[in-house]
Amino acid sequence: MYMTVKQAAEKWGISDRRVRILCAEGKVLGVIREGRRWMIPVDTRKPVGGRFKAVESLLAAIDRKKSELDTRRPLTEGEFLIIMRSMNTMQSVTLVQWKSCLRVM
Repeated sequence: MYMTVKQAAEKWGISDRRVRILCAEGKVLGVIREGRRWMIPVDTRKPVGGRFKAVESLLAAIDRKKSELDTRRPLTEGEFLIIMRSMNTMQSVTLVQWKSCLRVM
């Protein structure tokens, strides 16, 4: 007895597209391709994927990163001008100049 991709998606709690990808990658045991259809054995378990859900939301991660960056000192006017000149004119900047610009207190 076989189930369709849609039935497997509902049973496993994932999208139809993800089921098709798992079938194409050979991660679903006993799956058979018949024409354009995937036939998935009813007793097949959901494959263990390498995907994971983020522990923290994207907005929380952005806020955390912004707070971290806010604690760093701003560039001095001279450091800022060195960077802007090198970006605008593609002028070479020495390693010492870049290190002084990227210095963090």
